[in-house]
Amino acid sequence: MGIIRQCAAAMGIPFWNGVQACSWTPGKLASPSSPRIPGPDEMRYLVYTTAAYGAHGIYYYVYCRKGHVGSIVALDGTPDAKYEALKTLNREFVAIAKILYGLRFKGAYFQGLHPTGTTPYCEQALLEIAPETPYAEVQPLQELTDTTLVTRFDAPGKPTHLMVVNCDYRKDRTLHIKAPTAAERFDALAGTWSPVGAEFDLLIVRGGGALLRLTK
Repeated sequence: MGIIRQCAAAMGIPFWNGVQACSWTPGKLASPSSPRIPGPDEMRYLVYTTAAYGAHGIYYYVYCRKGHVGSIVALDGTPDAKYEALKTLNREFVAIAKILYGLRFKGAYFQGLHPTGTTPYCEQALLEIAPETPYAEVQPLQELTDTTLVTRFDAPGKPTHLMVVNCDYRKDRTLHIKAPTAAERFDALAGTWSPVGAEFDLLIVRGGGALLRLTK
């Protein structure tokens, strides 16, 4: 995601992210290395990490298609659990994307496990986060347990915005946050900001995230 973010910024164009939402090797064709079917919590992780990098759009492979299993909607029109989750997640994504539109992407910082080529957590992320998880490079097929992603967006004359994502889609996590100034949290469904202060606890559901902005 970081590579696409950098390339899009260098060319001055927006980007979308297409994420896997099913498996295309069903039944006897499946193997241990075949694409597995993501559940609603993993879809939340995919939506929020996409939003965190400032994508302008997101789409899913595949909504419904013959020869695929675990699609968002079955061939007979029956929706699965991902469909119900995405009805809300898509609204949250659009609301966050509108807020971040026009802001300059400053960077993405991982606390805990981090994919190869990404930036470890540092002072550029602006937030102090506890509990602090050990820094280590993620191994192939390893999940990002107890991992936090913070992305930063700036723009002249506008407050700094920070996306905080719980990359662990297996469990909810409560983070204790210390910000350099008082902050506000965005409610993506209501479209409103609420003050949270400069030091606060932040409960983030599995795979979910929170958009913060710093006040002067």
